[in-house]
Order: sequence, then structure tokens, then C-alpha cells
Amino acid sequence: MATDDPASAFSLCLSHCTNIQGAVAFNAGDALAIVELNSMNYRLSALGLPPYEGPPLDLTKAPYQVFVSSPNMDYIPDFSLDDQYVFVRKNGRFYTHDYTLWPQWYFEATKHLPFILRRPPAESLATHKLRLIWYDMTDTDFVREVGTIADVGRIRPEMVKELKRLRFELSDNIEALLLRLGNQPDEYRDMRYAQHGMMITSITLDCGPQSRLMTLLTFTAFQRYYLESLAFYEFYDKWNLRLVSASERLPVDTTIMGAVTCHLHVAQMFYQAGVPVWLFRAPYQLTSSIKVARMVAPLLEFDGLDNIVYPNTVCIMKSPPSAIRNKASQTLRVASVSIGPSAFEPRPGDFVPASCMLRLVFSMCKALIFYLNSFCITACSFG
Repeated sequence: MATDDPASAFSLCLSHCTNIQGAVAFNAGDALAIVELNSMNYRLSALGLPPYEGPPLDLTKAPYQVFVSSPNMDYIPDFSLDDQYVFVRKNGRFYTHDYTLWPQWYFEATKHLPFILRRPPAESLATHKLRLIWYDMTDTDFVREVGTIADVGRIRPEMVKELKRLRFELSDNIEALLLRLGNQPDEYRDMRYAQHGMMITSITLDCGPQSRLMTLLTFTAFQRYYLESLAFYEFYDKWNLRLVSASERLPVDTTIMGAVTCHLHVAQMFYQAGVPVWLFRAPYQLTSSIKVARMVAPLLEFDGLDNIVYPNTVCIMKSPPSAIRNKASQTLRVASVSIGPSAFEPRPGDFVPASCMLRLVFSMCKALIFYLNSFCITACSFG
């Protein structure tokens, strides 16, 4: 059986797994849905996929790709869409790198992201109490400032008012939760950071006229900060206890984003607590004890996904999945999406490649020369 017949190779690899019908008890290694992906845009070994250590494989008789399964979800996102290049897209979001749109790889440093509230289906979004949190900003929502020659403005006042109401309501809930749990600054620092980001972006949208692009980015940043703050709230209020103490498997909560992993113990933890989870495995990890309910095609369409890069913007980051990449969309600065030498703006602690450092030094020298010239001109003008 040749490898150029993916369907046959897929069937062969799964032929020794147990096909089941009806209600059967699963564990995290079983598959309510399973799919084979022919390629990924990064090496999975760095994410925990173990290397093959058995006898030589006959690659003409079995696929040498990767399988993704879920024990509690009946679909598999097409994770091959996820590449290493992070761009801002035309809707102000970040395609598969946006944790409010797409399930992210699980890392302990971003342990709250599986609990991000998922965007509701289109038919129920219009009446959802948080509909503005998933709303896609349009040109008619941008109100240009009167009396300016630049294309700057703000979003519609009624949108600002609703965002402030949502922020105050969630902040009050967070404060009440911290009062109940005991305000431990180190434990809840990341939640405080997201809460602070929600406040800053809300005030900026209310008081600070910006360009269309930066208004769009500030609006979507508020949406992310809100959903992240809400995820932290739900994590400490409910999910943290479930993850460590669920003695019986809980029903899956399909309203949250879920997680992606190569680690079976991580998948089991989420499966037990009722969190959507997708498990990556190599063909040599499939055994006869695995129960398979259905083989599916990878899901290509997700509400809110837009692959069109925003015009005249640059790559923000190139990286395989990591905790840092999971948060790349929330570390934007104006320079991060500009064209030209200013497209890189280092932060304290950043590693700066030599080429970028030379460019940075050159930009600083130009700025120094500009200010010296300005000083000289001013001094001359005053005689």
C-alpha cells in the first residue's frame, strides 16, 4: 500500500485501533474525533511529541505524519493553518495566533487561555449580552475628529459607553472574588495586568483620538483584555479547583476555547475537568487500546478568522508555539506594525539581533542629530 494514497494509509494506521459505536467510556487517549494532518509549519518535537525509538519503519506501509484526536469534541480544527509568522489581519485580530479565536497550545505560563469564552455562533451572537466583545469594527464605527487635517478619530460614543459598562461590571466581580479568596499579589498578578490593560484601552478609546489602524487595534486589544480578564476570573472562581480535584469526569463545556497539547497527562487533566482538548500524536503512538468513534476532515472555517493581512503592516513575530507567542497580540506598540526602520522597538530584556541593534543605533543617532540641529536653530534665533 503506497503512501501516495492518504486515505488508505490513514485507514491502515487506524486499522488496529478499536472502532466503537454508541455510548462507550473514553479516556483522554481515545478519539471522539480523529484526523491525520499531512504537515505542520513547525517541529512538534519541541512541543513534546516524543521521538520514535522502535525498529525501522516501513514507510511504504504506514503514514509518517501526525494525528490529532479529541476525546470530548466532535471536530478537529485544521492546525496546519497555524504558521510561525504573526501578522495583524484586516479585522484587527491575529488569525490563528489570536487566543480569542483559535485554541492555543497549552503552556503553564498561560494556563488561563483554555478558559477564554468562545465566540458564539452567528445566529446567537446578535442577542448575546457580550456581543460587543466579539464585534468586528467597521468603517462606520470610526468617527473622525472635527477640525483636524489628519485621519484620526474615535469609535462611536455608544460603543465606548457599553465598553465602560462591561469593564466596570467585570472589575467589580474580580474585586469581589479577590476579597473572597484573599488578595495575594504574586498569585493574581497576571489577572491584575489583564484588568489594567482593559482599563487603559477603554480610557484610550474614550479620550484619545487615533488613526484608523490604531483605533482598530486598541478596540480589539480591549476585547482580548476583557476576555482574558474574564478567563482569569473563571479560572480562579471555578476551574482551578476542578482541575486538581475532579474525582469524576465532568461534562465538556463547549463555550470555552480549550487547549492543544502533545502530552497525554495534560489531555487527561482537561478531559477529566470538562475542558475541550486536542491531542497530537505520531502514528507510532497509536495502539490497539485506543477507541475511535469517527474519522473526520479538519475544520477550516472558524467564526472571526480573517487571513488577509492589514495593508502596509509588517510581521510582528516569527516563532513556533510558545507562551510568549500566545500573548504576542497583547504586546503591540505603534512601531510594531509600522513600515520601515521603526518596525522594531525593543523592550527591556529583549534579545536584539545585531542587524536590529545597528538599525536601532542608526535611528537614535538620527534623532540625536535632529534634536541638536533644533537646539542650534533655537539658540541662533534668540541671538
